[in-house]
Amino acid sequence: MIAEGFRGPSYWPNTRFFKEDALIRNIDMLMDVDNTGKFCIAMVKYRKDGMTKMSRDMKMDLDLFHLSCFLLGKGGKSMFASSIFDKTRPKLSDNSFSPLWYVKTGEPVGNYYKYQGALKREHTLSKVFVNPTSRVPPLVVEGRYFTLEGNLAEQALLKPFSGTILLKQTAAE
Repeated sequence: MIAEGFRGPSYWPNTRFFKEDALIRNIDMLMDVDNTGKFCIAMVKYRKDGMTKMSRDMKMDLDLFHLSCFLLGKGGKSMFASSIFDKTRPKLSDNSFSPLWYVKTGEPVGNYYKYQGALKREHTLSKVFVNPTSRVPPLVVEGRYFTLEGNLAEQALLKPFSGTILLKQTAAE
């Protein structure tokens, strides 16, 4: 199964997000498909016409948000794909490479759950957090985890509609 609208319909602006309940339904859909034993590709399509107005940091934040949402529902047969879609010339659409695709999060441990105003899921090498709202929940990080930049994370502020992946020390090295 391919979930082409994992970010939302391709006609949405790149910075438009699902509301919390719809985002949770998307994450639950990934888990449901995995529970049937089928493969699922969560597809994030960015609009090419919106990329010219987007800074590199903004694109990285969007990639991190969508990847984090995917990791909340990822199963053993789940895959993530990202592309920049050109609706006027679909054949010129391209895959969107991000160094985030190399982050080793490990295997999921249990299901996602609500945690201090965010959504959280443990992995063997990381913790993944998603803020699916316009609020800014402060998070207290339990254990010794590091940001993707290698900084010790004791507390984190999750901006509205953002995600973060915190790595165990062994994964951050």
